Amino acid sequence: MTAWPEFQHELGGARVYCVTKKYWDVSIKKYVQQMVGADLNFDVPDEIIKANETMRLPDEVMV
Repeated sequence: MTAWPEFQHELGGARVYCVTKKYWDVSIKKYVQQMVGADLNFDVPDEIIKANETMRLPDEVMV
């Protein structure tokens, strides 16, 4: 893992880290799959990509 302690996540708090592809494949990917309960699928159909080209924000936030 590589750290850039001089940067913070855009939402604040956490420091920024990156991992190598090898470390992702060997360790983190399996952990995430267990937590999510499914395989990660990054093969998104074109119609879903097109439907989400424009980000729609709500008029107000209900908490």
